[in-house]
Amino acid sequence: NPPVVKKIMPHKIEFKKKKGGYAVWLEPNEIKKLISVTDTIDEQIVLTLLSRGLRCAEACRADSSQLFRDSRGLMLEVVGKNALRREVPVPDTLEMVNFPIIRRGTPISTNTALAWVKKAGKKIGIPEISPHDLRRSFCQNALRAGIPSEMVRAWSGHQSQTNFERYYLSTSDLSWQSQEREKLEKFLF
Repeated sequence: NPPVVKKIMPHKIEFKKKKGGYAVWLEPNEIKKLISVTDTIDEQIVLTLLSRGLRCAEACRADSSQLFRDSRGLMLEVVGKNALRREVPVPDTLEMVNFPIIRRGTPISTNTALAWVKKAGKKIGIPEISPHDLRRSFCQNALRAGIPSEMVRAWSGHQSQTNFERYYLSTSDLSWQSQEREKLEKFLF
């Protein structure tokens, strides 16, 4: 059964999660817009990391010393859940900046990152966005771009296919999304 959908904006629908609440997927142009409306370079760095599939805590702890370049381009070694390491592609714009973002002598908290995401979301008309929505959007957009699910799962750090599928639609599941959206649009307009 596909998740329940509801309309939040003329061009956006949310998919009901199993435990309540709604998940938001952003299109690539919306992610770029979200990053562009930030007030500081620190906020841009964190939102950029989140939009590349990192968990909020991973983005807050990420360190520019973990950046490296190889045949794949600029990569960031991430230490994820259970101290497992993975390599995530990041944009070249991060090569010349220093992070982690330090506040009061320590890296920023996940609450600070959440506040920055919410502030940027309000500026583009999506106030209910969360850091995890950027992670979810990265996975969904990568799948839609034709990147194999095994690669997306490796980049996002999901240890099992079951967990990955619980949060992200596989490319074969996208047909019901367009059908449900079509039904929703007919109902609402």
